[in-house]
Amino acid sequence: MKDFLKKLFFVDAPAQGAFAGFTLLLAAFWIVPALILLSGDFSLNTMTFLATVVNSISLLGLLFAILYALIVWFRFYFCCPQTNEILWNAPGSWALYAAGLFSVLLSGYFFLQSYLTGHKMLIIVGMAVFASLVVILWMPLIKSPRNWKIILVRGVFLAAAIGSSVLAAAVLAYWFMDTFFGGLPLVFFDCLKPGWLYPAVYASLVLWIPAYMLTALMYAKMSQIPFRKIFGGVNVIILVIWAGFYLISLAAACRARSRTEQTIVKLEKHFGRPLTIETLLSFCRGNRPVDESFWKQVDACMEEIAKPGNEDNTFALIPGIPMGIYPEKTLRRYRKVIEQSEARQKLKRMMSQPLPARRYKTTSDLHGLDFSEHFLCPPLCGYELWSLRLALDDNRLTDAYAAMDRMKRIVDYLGHRPSSLRFTEALIRCEYARMNGFELLLSSGKVSDGILKQWSSELVQSEKNVPDIHFDTLYAEAVFCNDYISRAAKGRFNFGKEYLPGLYGLRYFYPPLWYFSTVERNRLMSQFQVRNFDQVSDPEKIPGIFVRKILPLCRPPKKYISTLTAQYRAMRALIGIELEKRRTGLYPAVLKNPPVDPFNGKPMTYQMGNLEVSRLVWDTYHKNFANKFPPSVSGVAITSVGPWEMNDLRVMIILKHTATRTDRPGSRSRQE
Repeated sequence: MKDFLKKLFFVDAPAQGAFAGFTLLLAAFWIVPALILLSGDFSLNTMTFLATVVNSISLLGLLFAILYALIVWFRFYFCCPQTNEILWNAPGSWALYAAGLFSVLLSGYFFLQSYLTGHKMLIIVGMAVFASLVVILWMPLIKSPRNWKIILVRGVFLAAAIGSSVLAAAVLAYWFMDTFFGGLPLVFFDCLKPGWLYPAVYASLVLWIPAYMLTALMYAKMSQIPFRKIFGGVNVIILVIWAGFYLISLAAACRARSRTEQTIVKLEKHFGRPLTIETLLSFCRGNRPVDESFWKQVDACMEEIAKPGNEDNTFALIPGIPMGIYPEKTLRRYRKVIEQSEARQKLKRMMSQPLPARRYKTTSDLHGLDFSEHFLCPPLCGYELWSLRLALDDNRLTDAYAAMDRMKRIVDYLGHRPSSLRFTEALIRCEYARMNGFELLLSSGKVSDGILKQWSSELVQSEKNVPDIHFDTLYAEAVFCNDYISRAAKGRFNFGKEYLPGLYGLRYFYPPLWYFSTVERNRLMSQFQVRNFDQVSDPEKIPGIFVRKILPLCRPPKKYISTLTAQYRAMRALIGIELEKRRTGLYPAVLKNPPVDPFNGKPMTYQMGNLEVSRLVWDTYHKNFANKFPPSVSGVAITSVGPWEMNDLRVMIILKHTATRTDRPGSRSRQE
């Protein structure tokens, strides 16, 4: 045992031991992260390790390498005889003075920046720089000042190699991990440019080779042994193990890539179409004619409508709050814009025909596609709801029906096989406005039985389309996620004014990261082999950074798309209640067959009598809305628990309330 320990710690050959410790340290800093990445369960977007067995063993290996390197390093520097003393003005002494001054100035710069900027992390950086320079320059110069030339040259190459590696890691952490995955407190690295990544990686690769060889030469000179003898059997074993890990991780990455490609093929069979942006673009357009000028005119008309209110932001708020309560003076201003402006009349004519598609364009930002016209659709429905409200105030039932028809065209444009979460979100907002239109018309009591039955059948068909919305939206999100990862790898992102280079070109420099990213991509894409969002796994129960960051975007649609189902069922039941009232003369006290709430599988709540309704009231002085509760109203309502289980998804027929006529347009004042 004693002989083994003597050989392990190079008691008889301290120079070879110090160099072996240096080699082991380099290999450990390469192999330990490789083990963590190859385990496939390490969250790069946090500053903490997951408490897994593999990671614990890996950390122990790194700690052992550091401890072993320190032991053999201290043995070399403190157990060997000191070189004969030299004069204070000898070249070796001047080199030591220069190294000390440089260390103090460089580390002092980081301490000063920490004081000026308040980033305490820079203190740690300054201490690390100082300690590194002491190890790289001070100790060798103190031990052997006569070899100051080789020590300084080796120090320059080694410091440059370490600096290049740290720079590459910092750029990678700030621009990639923090941009795509978040969670890194690296704001003091915002001066780094993403374009520095490739030069830093190539520079580190070029610098580490001469730095390693110069280190071997330095130890050989200091111990006065032949250069080739510094490379003992232990060094060879460490280098062979290092090369073995490289080849194993490279083979694993290639195999993981093959499995991922198989997953993509299975997904294409599952959805029945290729997972490409080009196919998605064609799918978005469908069989509709393309007319980009149409949407440009729509955008121009909406800007024209908002111009009169640019001074106080009044008209910018019109589309979203048509159900608000306004003073008569403000309402007259809105009526003038909604009913009389030329731009609004042009919008009515344009919305009275089937809406054309546009030729979608790919973008270099994080979203990938330009869906700008779909941000216009909810405000367009808001304008139509205003027209419906004002038409009912003036007893113009035909104009109110026309406004509902225009909303239906907008909803059909979004709801005809929607192709992304953006489409679906816009569809839900438009349907919310259309449900408000149904409420106003039902409350007026002027809609014929035939039209009510027509609306009911349309709602049945809309509910039947919801599974297609799930499936088509899943397809689009699968395409987006696949394209997102591909563009991040190939470097086709334009983040603000900075161009982010891809990491795919570095796959052979560090194969474990390539393997990890490929496994993550496969794990994420496998989640889309389902029929609806309710079947997507909970991201909290799936390891991986891509899944944890991207897949949570799919969790709201589970609730949002169910909002469509709840709205359709509740409104159809409300129409049925109104038809029963017309047959029997009374609203039912209890609903015999209440609609099933898609959020909890239980019957929706039916209410009759006094209802408390919250309305946004316009504050003329502050030119903004305040949420107030007007006097309670009498009516019937059907309530769903809603996506957030707050019982806030409700449709109603208002029969009577004590507010003024402009508070709630279209209400019928009658006592049942």
